[in-house]
Amino acid sequence: MVEGHRGRKVFERWLKTEEVKSNKFTMKWYILAPIYAHSSAGVRCLYRLADLLSACGETAWIINGPVEIDDKAILIYPEVILGNPLKAKNVVRYLLNVPHAWGRGDIRYPDSEMVWTFHPTYFEQAQETTSQKIDENRMLFINLIEPDLFYNSGEEKTLDCFYLGKEARRIRRTAFHNTQMVEISFSWPPSRQKTAELLRKTKALYSFDHNTLLSQEALVCGAASYHVNLNGEMIPVQPSDMLTRFKYIDTEHIQNFVESVKDFFHID
Repeated sequence: MVEGHRGRKVFERWLKTEEVKSNKFTMKWYILAPIYAHSSAGVRCLYRLADLLSACGETAWIINGPVEIDDKAILIYPEVILGNPLKAKNVVRYLLNVPHAWGRGDIRYPDSEMVWTFHPTYFEQAQETTSQKIDENRMLFINLIEPDLFYNSGEEKTLDCFYLGKEARRIRRTAFHNTQMVEISFSWPPSRQKTAELLRKTKALYSFDHNTLLSQEALVCGAASYHVNLNGEMIPVQPSDMLTRFKYIDTEHIQNFVESVKDFFHID
């Protein structure tokens, strides 16, 4: 169940039910995440993880603020969280980006916390945060591209688009703003469906943010996709083999993740 979908009051009532108090569930999962935002792949990933855990028969909740975490529960923090603000006993750190990116989050994690990464790109930096071995066995990649929305429809492609993404923090204006190109931003298009509809009509996407899933979504929709450097250099984006290895509805790696976490914290 996802608090962002059901509401905090419903979540708090559930915590007080006899079903929970009697520990009918062998283990509960809490994922600390911001309010849902369709334009953030990191946020979508956390919500998707909750859905996939539920699909595997686990009891998973997204939480947006302080709640009491019992000692038999697992709490998953994204890499931007500093310390252990909810004072959980069993903590999993899920690195969706380079650790301490943008100056947020911890530089080092205690050995009592389990560290996972979203992508092999982060192995080296993640290894610097923990004494635990970080490799494929500590990677939890989740395919976030909905196949019913993002596909090559074969329709005429009439638009070119550009995206500043996280680089908008230091880039205010580009040469692309002076053209007829369409700018994609955190607030527009207003939904995943509208984003997919736009990309299916797009000839090429130019992204200043080199760490955005939007570049792969454009490729899936049949557009050319480029990463743009600050000096204007354009680098063609190649299709990610991770999207081939891990299907959108795949839960086998989620089940492996669950068993690994249970073993680490000695939870039956």
